[in-house]
Amino acid sequence: MASRWLTLVALLPLAVAMRCASEDSGGGVSPDGVDVTVEADATIRNDFPANNYGGFTDLSIERDDDSVKDFLIRFSVSGVGDRRIEKASLQIHAFHNASFGGNFHVTGNDWVEDQVNWMNAPPAGELLGSLGRVREGQTYSVDVTRVVTGDGTYSLRVASESTERAGFLSREGRRGRPRLSITLAGAATASGGEAPSD
Repeated sequence: MASRWLTLVALLPLAVAMRCASEDSGGGVSPDGVDVTVEADATIRNDFPANNYGGFTDLSIERDDDSVKDFLIRFSVSGVGDRRIEKASLQIHAFHNASFGGNFHVTGNDWVEDQVNWMNAPPAGELLGSLGRVREGQTYSVDVTRVVTGDGTYSLRVASESTERAGFLSREGRRGRPRLSITLAGAATASGGEAPSD
């Protein structure tokens, strides 16, 4: 009995490591859909317009008289082929409470994570959706089906209407990285959940 318990204890760290690796893997394709990890992300600030924040572990938005912060995020989708996308959802993880989680706009793909700043960032385009109140530790879903129509590269610019800063975990973090969850037509189950209700 003692040796059995010792074996279980010895295997526990391996099991935890395997679970973490699965949760933050590089995405994948299944019969039900496609799971895509973020390719690039960065906060941009008008009060430090030439600075680059592409290596930071958080993505921030805020809008007040002293500072405007937006963030950019980009995904490269593959594995869809000629199948129809039923739903595409951006999954992002909040790291503190905020009354407004942002407006999510289409933007251009012509930016580089470790070079982009306020002055050279592509402008915000069509509004795809918004998040209201967000809570620390929760993952939120934004429907981006209108723009994600198949294999290809897609970028979003996220902006705020609030003077209260909202923050999300970036791809540089160890956990809770942004993901794009795609459900293909005819799938038995949906990939990714809806935003928690207030």
